[in-house]
Amino acid sequence: MNWLRERFPNVSILLGLLLVLLAFVLLGFGLRIFEISSDALLSLISAMVGGLIATSSQAWVSTQDRENQLRLAAIERRLAAHQEAYALWRKLIFTPSEDKDFGNVVLECQSWWNNNCLFLDPKSRKAFFDAFMAAPDRPILLRSRDTFAIKENFETINKAGEIIVKGILLPTIGDESKFVQSQK
Repeated sequence: MNWLRERFPNVSILLGLLLVLLAFVLLGFGLRIFEISSDALLSLISAMVGGLIATSSQAWVSTQDRENQLRLAAIERRLAAHQEAYALWRKLIFTPSEDKDFGNVVLECQSWWNNNCLFLDPKSRKAFFDAFMAAPDRPILLRSRDTFAIKENFETINKAGEIIVKGILLPTIGDESKFVQSQK
């Protein structure tokens, strides 16, 4: 039944309509063939429709509840991944290329990206990848003294921070202007 619900999200409504149609057919035939009283048949149809409504609404509510639980869990993990990516980006950008640990920072970024990139939004994923892939070129470019290439390399690495921050898009907890005014 789940595969049917995934392919046809309104399957409950379709089944309900079929049951109501069947109920009306039974009403017509039941009155003529089986000589059932119209009150009894109407009670049966009412019970079927009521059960259908209750079952459909319960299925819809439980589906929405599961989706909301998954979204909340994903939001927490995505927030953590963006924070970790931002911290690694800062480490990458502020570690001098002459530092003996510079290569290890790049490897740390690559390792983190391999294990966590799916939790980043697509733009942050690409920007972080571009940044740590461009970083090893920094010492070579500095020795070459090609100012255009150095600037382009720095911009590739630098823009990742802003993109990672924008990637999470969380609303503020409160109005910052009220906080600033209360501090004065």
